[in-house]
Amino acid sequence: MAGVPARAVLLGAAGFDPMKARNIHSRRCANRREQLLEMLCANIIRLLAEILPNSQRRGSEWRCGNVEGDAGDSLSVCIKGEKTGLWCDHATGQGGSILDLIKETQGLSSYREAMCWAEDWLSQIPHRPPREADEVAGRHFSVVNDSIRLENARSIWAASVGVEGTLAEQYLRRRLIECSLPLPLRFNARLYHSETALFW
Repeated sequence: MAGVPARAVLLGAAGFDPMKARNIHSRRCANRREQLLEMLCANIIRLLAEILPNSQRRGSEWRCGNVEGDAGDSLSVCIKGEKTGLWCDHATGQGGSILDLIKETQGLSSYREAMCWAEDWLSQIPHRPPREADEVAGRHFSVVNDSIRLENARSIWAASVGVEGTLAEQYLRRRLIECSLPLPLRFNARLYHSETALFW
């Protein structure tokens, strides 16, 4: 076999198929990726509370200002249903899977590094059922963000008015509540309900 390197002859004789080996490697990487995505999505709330520190839940989404986790709402992450883990920053056009978000928030240079980070993170979380783990993360998140919640509450209060002459009074009267309505009872016509996308 003149002109063929001895190493290539040996590999061929041993039945080595580079293309087949490459395909096997690709399938293994894809399986690893799918497994990671599934485990990350099962712990999505715990994960987002950690990598996006000033984010907050709004209905079926987790919201913050950017991949640095600043307060705001231009970046959204789906936390329910088939699209769980998919995200989009509406200000920059960035988006992708939860692994892409890990890559951006952690300043990693490659998708492979994001997968390694995810494996390390998953190995360190307590082995609780996903629902319980998310509830624990949610409680921790609410404690950390008490100041943000307080600020939101104050802004809602400042924009509200007494209930007299409002839809709130009409509702209460229809329920046969006829006593005088206390001053602390307020009505805000611009409160937004994220799950129905409706205002009052």
